[in-house]
Amino acid sequence: MTWLQLIIASLVRRPGKSLPILLGFAVCWATLFSLVTLSDGVTEAAKKETANVGTLLQVMPPAASIAFSYAGIPVASGVAISEGDLPPDTLEQLNGAGRLLPKLVTPCRVNGQKALIVGANIDDEVDVKKNWRFSEEAPLAGDLSKSRFLVGSTVAATLQLHAGSPLQITGENGAILNGTVAAVLQEMGTEEDRLIFTDLARLQQWPGKENKLTFVEVLTAQDGVNAAHQLQARLGSSVRVQGETNPGAAASRQEMADSLQRFASLVAVTVLAISSLLLYVTMNSAIHERRGELGLLAALGYRPAFVRQILISEGMLLAGTGAFAGGVSGYGLAFALAPMVIGAGFPLAFPALPWAGGILLALLLGALAALQPAAQAAAMDPVEALR
Repeated sequence: MTWLQLIIASLVRRPGKSLPILLGFAVCWATLFSLVTLSDGVTEAAKKETANVGTLLQVMPPAASIAFSYAGIPVASGVAISEGDLPPDTLEQLNGAGRLLPKLVTPCRVNGQKALIVGANIDDEVDVKKNWRFSEEAPLAGDLSKSRFLVGSTVAATLQLHAGSPLQITGENGAILNGTVAAVLQEMGTEEDRLIFTDLARLQQWPGKENKLTFVEVLTAQDGVNAAHQLQARLGSSVRVQGETNPGAAASRQEMADSLQRFASLVAVTVLAISSLLLYVTMNSAIHERRGELGLLAALGYRPAFVRQILISEGMLLAGTGAFAGGVSGYGLAFALAPMVIGAGFPLAFPALPWAGGILLALLLGALAALQPAAQAAAMDPVEALR
């Protein structure tokens, strides 16, 4: 009987000991592989969205403040609502720098609650912000210039708004905008969730807001840092240029990927500890239960090295098989969760290299965890073992 046949026969004969190890490794490795796969998928999605969207530069009035917020509502990193307005010739100076997305942001009240309303060229925003999705049917081009608003998900939930809801917005100077909600943006985890959008020309009709701009986003295909430096040199000190290399959903996805990677690292350490401890305790317990069997092998002339080899191979086989099954099931779990975590339309690649590396690591863990129990069994006195 070969050593492999002895190993398989021993494992089949003792399912109460072998199955917990097998299932333990499979569950631990499935959890780890699913996190690694999702993390890789989110990272790849962020890279693709960044490549598709390009780089957004923010041109704003110079100020020391780095938070654009009103009543705790952030709008864009690096901008502050108290900074004032851009110089009147800003758009003219930006001609040829890229696709321009000018914005006017002003505080307002909606149903007695503080909010921020953003005037923008909505058709351009929808075209550039690929991460924008609507809870209802998307508004037709030009809809938002006809006394209609686009509402972020948080604002809609707070004010219980939906497409077609009437809306009255009161500015700080008492000016009033009446209209209806054209559409509600789906939740994105970004600043847009807390904003109300309307047509820029319409908002610029408010007293004191004529031809005013709060900041301008410039879409360019260049690298964010280099493009920001070049544009800053071109515009001078009258404005401040800030580059954002991962705008919109790409930044959110990259942040999610970083969080998943950190969590996966923590899970990996936990998996290694639990798997090794499970295998060591189970193998150690099995040695005492198999004293008679191991003593018989020694009495039949099998050398201690052969007994040690059998036990270490058992641990490696169980760990490797569990890791193999865990990798496959982990990918299946990640594939099922991908539409919720990453979104539809992003293919999820099988992490072949981490999978193979994980199996090799499991084999090494199996050998190390079984080493001490195997050495103990090999040194056992056959006479004592057969008593």
